[in-house]
Amino acid sequence: MKGHEVASETLRLFCTHFNETLPLEGLAGARLAVLIGTAMKAINTSNAIRMLCVERPYFEDMYILVRTLIESIVNGAYIQIAEDDEVNAFLHFDSISLAKSLRVAETVSPEAVGTMSEKLRDQFRVHTESIKQMIGKTEQDFSWTRLDIVSKGERIDKKLGVPTFGVVCKVLFPSSHTYVHGGYRSLEAYIHPERIAIHEDFLNFQADGALHHTVVALLALCITMNQLTDQRLDNWLAVIQSILTTYSDQVKSAIPRTYAANGF
Repeated sequence: MKGHEVASETLRLFCTHFNETLPLEGLAGARLAVLIGTAMKAINTSNAIRMLCVERPYFEDMYILVRTLIESIVNGAYIQIAEDDEVNAFLHFDSISLAKSLRVAETVSPEAVGTMSEKLRDQFRVHTESIKQMIGKTEQDFSWTRLDIVSKGERIDKKLGVPTFGVVCKVLFPSSHTYVHGGYRSLEAYIHPERIAIHEDFLNFQADGALHHTVVALLALCITMNQLTDQRLDNWLAVIQSILTTYSDQVKSAIPRTYAANGF
C-alpha cells in the first residue's frame, strides 16, 4: 500500500529530526524518547501487519495488531502533553504490574517462582516499593493513568489544536475489540461457512480494511509529530491524506454488496 510506505518514510524523517535534539535532560528528554520510540515501533508493527497479507490475508490477526498499534500511538502522543506525574507513572508502572504478576505466581505456581533466586526476588521487591512511593501507584491500580483511550485522544486533539484522534479512538480502536478478545464476530466466518464463505474476495476486503486502519493511525502520529516541530512536513501529510481519500472513494463505489449486507 502506497499510503503505508509514505507514512513510514514520513515518520522516519520526523525521527531523524527529533533525534538531533537529543540528549535532553529530565522529563523533556523522556517525552521525546517516548515519541521517537513510538514512531519506530509503529513502523515495525505496521510492517508486521502487511506481512500477514503475504500468503493469505490473516485479517483477524491484522486487526489485533492494528489495535495494539493504535494504543501505542495514542499513548506516545498523549505523553507529549501529559502532566509530569503521568509521564513518571508511564515510565515506571510496568514494574508494579510485574510485581503483581509475581505475587500471584507465588500462590498459583510457587515451583516456577522458585527457579528465581530469593536474592533477586528481594531486590525486585525493594525496587518495586521505591517505584510505588515515587509515582504514588499500587498493585490495585489498573494502569499508569485513569484516562481511557477516548479521553486521551480528546486531550491530545485539544492541546495540539488539530482534530486528529477522534476517529482513531472512537471508531477504529473499538472496531478491533472482538478480534483481540476472541468475541463471537472473530469466529463467525468459521462457524457459519454456508452464510459467510471464506474466499479470496472476502479475505482481501477485510485485509484492505485493516491496512486502511493502519495508515490512518500512522497519519495521526505523523500529524502529532508535525505539530511538535518547526520543521513541518505538511506536503508529506497531504500525500498520505490524498491516498486515504482516494481509497475511501473507491470503497464507497465498489464495496461488495454481499459483505455490506452482512455488516462488513
